[in-house]
Amino acid sequence: MSKKVILWIVVSLIFLGTGKAFSQAPKTASAKATAAETVQEISLTADIAPSKQVQVMSKVSGTLEEIFVELGDKVEKNQVIAKIDSKDIALQVKQAEAALISAQVNYRKAKSLVKIQAETNFKKAEAAFNAAQAQLNMVKATTRTEFFTGLEQAQAGLKITQANLAKAKEGAREEEIQRSEAAYQQALANFHNAQRDLQRAEDDYNRGAIPEQVLDKTKLGFEIAQSQLTSAEASVNLIKKGARKEDIQMAEAQVQQATSVLENLEKLKEAKSWEVKIQGTQAQWENARSALELVKASWEDKLWEGDVQLTKAQVQQAQAALELTKSHLEDCTIKSPISGIIGGKLADEGSLVGPGVPLVSIVDISSLKVVLHIGEENLDKISLTKKVVVNIENYLNRAFTPQEINISPTMDPRSRKIKVEVKIPNPDLRIKPGMFARIKLILGEEK
Repeated sequence: MSKKVILWIVVSLIFLGTGKAFSQAPKTASAKATAAETVQEISLTADIAPSKQVQVMSKVSGTLEEIFVELGDKVEKNQVIAKIDSKDIALQVKQAEAALISAQVNYRKAKSLVKIQAETNFKKAEAAFNAAQAQLNMVKATTRTEFFTGLEQAQAGLKITQANLAKAKEGAREEEIQRSEAAYQQALANFHNAQRDLQRAEDDYNRGAIPEQVLDKTKLGFEIAQSQLTSAEASVNLIKKGARKEDIQMAEAQVQQATSVLENLEKLKEAKSWEVKIQGTQAQWENARSALELVKASWEDKLWEGDVQLTKAQVQQAQAALELTKSHLEDCTIKSPISGIIGGKLADEGSLVGPGVPLVSIVDISSLKVVLHIGEENLDKISLTKKVVVNIENYLNRAFTPQEINISPTMDPRSRKIKVEVKIPNPDLRIKPGMFARIKLILGEEK
């Protein structure tokens, strides 16, 4: 065998068997052209990364009771891997359940009672307005008449007392005695009637059946009847007995009293005092009308439904609070978000953890990402990759069919390289993330 043939065989064995002929810098190699096709290769170095890597974190605050996994353990998605003390949160759930029940009771009560209460308030306001209207009509119709009736009675009373005084001074005739006795009997009957009227009015007022104005009117009638009776009685006595000095003085005092009453009434007449009562009653009527309009508007606009909606919203709020606390209770049981292998325990049992505190890390290495950095001259060729040959010195040299090829849309301005991730299967889990590998990208297949 010639020396040239032997040299060629040695070089080929070194290149194909050990992989040490791979260059650290990317290069493109072209195989010899055959009649069928030319195979192209790109050789370069790469980092190995897991296809998925997550840190499982706590969502709630509490004491880490147990961790059920160890470094290197395989876990399935949704497998329980840790537990946080949940006693306090369980109590919060019970409190939220009680709050929800209370809100539901208030809501049911509001639906059944609020409308009835609003209707009752409307009817009460309507009745109060009708009563105020009737009172106003009565006061308008009677107050002025009653005042002038009282004024006329006071004028008559003054005339009687004046006549009595004159008779006391002059002496009386038989017919005068008879008239005075008849006047006394009439005054006595009027007094008894006024006394009964006053008693009934006081009883009605105490029961709330009549307003104060009616009671005042009855009192005035009683006082006038009492004054007339006193005058009539004095007149009879004077006429029968004849006037004594003290009788004349009494008659003069009665004249003065009757004069004072009449003068006061004349002043009230000038001031139109009856209109004050009308104005007061009018104000009460207006207040009743305003209250009725307010309640009526509330009833017609169904504002009472707002109270029902408020209690309904409180039920919804209590439901949301209960769901939130239940969610926190569920979060005390930590589950794996992916299937994979425990890559690290980041917290110890008994430690106090809170939201965002990592507990364990999990990696999925059933497939791996081969992370490359290529120059722009090879960018268009990457998508043609048919095979990926992974060489880890003294450990592994194997070809894989790529599952995905993902190319960064940007170039690193410092290295002038573009990041590429090639996803490959790792069925026997021999390749570990973090390993340094030499990679050969096969861009075609020999035929």
